[in-house]
Amino acid sequence: MRSIAWSLGSTTGLDPDQLFAVRGGWARPSPVACPNGHPLGPGQVLVGTLACLDAGGLHRLWTCRRCGTVVYWPPVTDGCDHRVFDERRS
Repeated sequence: MRSIAWSLGSTTGLDPDQLFAVRGGWARPSPVACPNGHPLGPGQVLVGTLACLDAGGLHRLWTCRRCGTVVYWPPVTDGCDHRVFDERRS
């Protein structure tokens, strides 16, 4: 599985760190396609989070079910610290 950092703002035109109003509540922007051009709509993407001791506590992530590319927000950097629950590094 390939993992990359990718700017969400370039695909949605919205700031990925800001909530926007939707009918019945609030939502955060998400990418509409993976960097390989595959659509990330219903049934085509797995959505999750990854705990990080940097990055404000977590990364949001979207995995393309077609090619396996993972999109992270905020992007993963060298300063990120991802540990599993028993403190081993993943």
